[in-house]
Amino acid sequence: MVKKQPAQDLKGQSRFGRLKMGNDGNKAGEIWAIALSENGQYLAATSYDGRINVWDNIEDRKKIRKYETKGSFGMAIDLSVDGRFTASGHENGGVYIFNNDTGRLLHSLPGLFKAVRAIAFSPGGKLLAAAGDARVIALYDVSTGEQVANLIGHGAWIFSLDWSFTGEFLLSG
Repeated sequence: MVKKQPAQDLKGQSRFGRLKMGNDGNKAGEIWAIALSENGQYLAATSYDGRINVWDNIEDRKKIRKYETKGSFGMAIDLSVDGRFTASGHENGGVYIFNNDTGRLLHSLPGLFKAVRAIAFSPGGKLLAAAGDARVIALYDVSTGEQVANLIGHGAWIFSLDWSFTGEFLLSG
């Protein structure tokens, strides 16, 4: 028989409970979409006014990055596996990649003209998938920002994306 263990965070605290981010200026209802880095160190969130915030969960849970977009509602967010990049998808079809090391915008990506409801970095961090109301999945090269493929075939909006562990498959729904 396998004995179940409670989920633990990086400091040995129970993961279940309230995440307290402190007084960072966010009001109730401002945070829309969230993402946690694979190692749990970084938490990223979008807001209704286009702001993207990134917190360091290990260093006193303080906000380490605040990115501004063109004010469009942030509907989707993801962090690369290594935590170096944050990507966001917006109501106006905008897709942005930010470099968390430098705190600067890496790419403002073209290609989607309707709301982006799902965004996902590949496990190796080389590709970014974005999808939503256009019923198309756009694939981008993270290093160049070039759109490398459009995957078609959905008959309705796309709300979720997930890569297989190897990056060989991309699931959508």
